[in-house]
Amino acid sequence: MDVKLKIDRENAYRAYDDFSCCETQQDGSVIVQANLAKADWVVEHILSYGESCEILEPKELREEIQDILGKMLEKYRRQPVG
Repeated sequence: MDVKLKIDRENAYRAYDDFSCCETQQDGSVIVQANLAKADWVVEHILSYGESCEILEPKELREEIQDILGKMLEKYRRQPVG
């Protein structure tokens, strides 16, 4: 699957380590374009960037991440544990 990501400058160094096609923007962020396998590890790897990464394309991957993040947020909005 063709993926386009925007990674904030704080984690730009990781993008250069992880991906071969990176384009530095004026604000120091990096646009990554890569062809990645459609596999669970891809989602997990993208999530490892935390709030520093935004999926620009494809729409389906962006929606999948939104769904995962929504479920995670629900857990933290519930009654505190303990």
